[in-house]
Amino acid sequence: MRPITVTVGPVTNPGSATAIGNAQGAAVAGQLLLAPTPPGGSYAQSFQGTGSVAGDLLTITASTVGALTTGARLMANGLPPNCVIVGPDQDAPNTWIINPPAPAPLATRQFRANVVSTLDVPREVLITNTEAAGNSFTVYGTNEDGQPIQETLATNGGNLTTALNFATVNQVTIAAPALANVSVGTTSQAESRWVNFDPWAYGNVSYQVDVQGVANYTVQITNDDPMSPTNPVPPDLVTWLPDPNAGMVGASTPQFAVWQFIPLWARVLLNSGAGAVTATFVQTGVVNR
Repeated sequence: MRPITVTVGPVTNPGSATAIGNAQGAAVAGQLLLAPTPPGGSYAQSFQGTGSVAGDLLTITASTVGALTTGARLMANGLPPNCVIVGPDQDAPNTWIINPPAPAPLATRQFRANVVSTLDVPREVLITNTEAAGNSFTVYGTNEDGQPIQETLATNGGNLTTALNFATVNQVTIAAPALANVSVGTTSQAESRWVNFDPWAYGNVSYQVDVQGVANYTVQITNDDPMSPTNPVPPDLVTWLPDPNAGMVGASTPQFAVWQFIPLWARVLLNSGAGAVTATFVQTGVVNR
């Protein structure tokens, strides 16, 4: 097999509980407001202003950035998920029709449109909360390939971390009102792209890991397969296990090893540090087509 190389890092954000959304209440189910610029990343929006909502009518009382347009994806604390501007209300100035409508009136608050929070590197999203079991959060965004992804996290009384890596985040919602403030950020960890091996081929897998700067890493493997024709496992439910080679677990220096077996998938987990880790995998007995 032609060598496959993956890299994770360097990270400019060592992890921040409020990198994506500041601490805020959630008195009603719906969206959270994503406001800060993630450290080392960027923040984009097409509109920012103040207003209120009654049903499917949004009234803007002040605009500070840009202008609303038909089709814009609207964000505000308490708005329903995937809320968009249908068009202006012809009967009143500065009033817009939205869909889906808000299930309850939303008093004066901040509104934004077409928000995209781009992280420094694709990484896990952290939701800091104290919600007991029975509630949930859903994170929407894209992966490193720009493909839309989303992940729902069930509450358990403590902080929650996505299993998926998000390159961008454009929406976070809560299924029911929160009893305390909630914030959205990132953990200190990040993962490389996944490497897929040929389970029908003979031979072993040799691999080498190099470190640039200061970084602690773990090589992980799994036989859970999102692409299985008979038993697919959703990507966010894949169970990753540490490499059986102890030298590849919690390592901080370059390492080389050989597997005398073939896992279906492998990746590199950056446990900590601002450096970068590069891993090259070579599976013998495979001819590229």
